[in-house]
Amino acid sequence: MNVLLAAMAVANPVITALLTIVVFLEKDKIKKRSEDLEAALKAGNQELVETVAAQKENFENIASRLESLSKDSAKSAETFVGLSNALTESSAVSATALNGVTNGLAEHSKSMKDLVTTLSTNVSDTAKTSIESLETKSTESINALTTKSVSSLDAIAEEVKKVQTAQVAVADAVKELQETLKNTVSL
Repeated sequence: MNVLLAAMAVANPVITALLTIVVFLEKDKIKKRSEDLEAALKAGNQELVETVAAQKENFENIASRLESLSKDSAKSAETFVGLSNALTESSAVSATALNGVTNGLAEHSKSMKDLVTTLSTNVSDTAKTSIESLETKSTESINALTTKSVSSLDAIAEEVKKVQTAQVAVADAVKELQETLKNTVSL
């Protein structure tokens, strides 16, 4: 029994030392993995911030183009109204028909102006909301680096999809507006 106790007395510190070395080596590996993960998340977040900035610039460009289009539509409507008035003065025979055209053009220009204004407002609001939401999600993902990194990245990807969906909707609306303007010009 004494031999067993002596063997245990010698083996216990040896086993403890081996376990301590293993724990120390594993701690270094875990620390290295944590640093790598943190660096990858920071790089991903920086890329996301750059993407958001580019999206914001795209939205601002779209908003300025829509505003310019609205002004051009208003000028076109004013020109159409002026032409209609000139035709009314020069031709007493077609005054009734021309009056209907003038009213129709005025209503159309008003509806076009309202449509472009509404569209521009919606684009600005959507862009602002999406950008604020993306910035909030970015901040949350940085604060929760160790515990919620995967779920934060999924939420950010969803917000980016929303921004892309909004861009597609804006592009469709701009195409529809261009077709309406073409139809107006052909009148």
